[in-house]
Amino acid sequence: MKHLATGLPSDPRRDLGFTPTAIRFGLLGASVFFLGTLAIYLIARTGQIDAHVTSAQGLERIRMPIWFWFSTLMILVSSVSLWGTKKFVENRDPRLARRAVVAAAALGWAFLLLQVPGIRALFREHALMADQRV
Repeated sequence: MKHLATGLPSDPRRDLGFTPTAIRFGLLGASVFFLGTLAIYLIARTGQIDAHVTSAQGLERIRMPIWFWFSTLMILVSSVSLWGTKKFVENRDPRLARRAVVAAAALGWAFLLLQVPGIRALFREHALMADQRV
């Protein structure tokens, strides 16, 4: 493949359409958000937050909906499929790479669809807890 402006051979690793720095900042932002959320959750569980903000006793009763375990499995299998896509591309097998991308996309959609009943279950649990406090 030749570079459009110079006509010289281009490095396929450079033709990503995005900069690696932007990806690093995005991953850093997502990681900081996750760690901040985890820290707040752990602080609330230990009762270190004012009772007007949250109730540590109430947090102990919230159960993780089973839907989230299934969606976690979907996203992990999707990650393996994406890793396989990379390997198939490196081995120059476009047929298997295409199948792996389709599988990863389907698993990604399954992940998103499984989030909906999980979030609904959390809202139901919250509503039940709110009714008990009144």
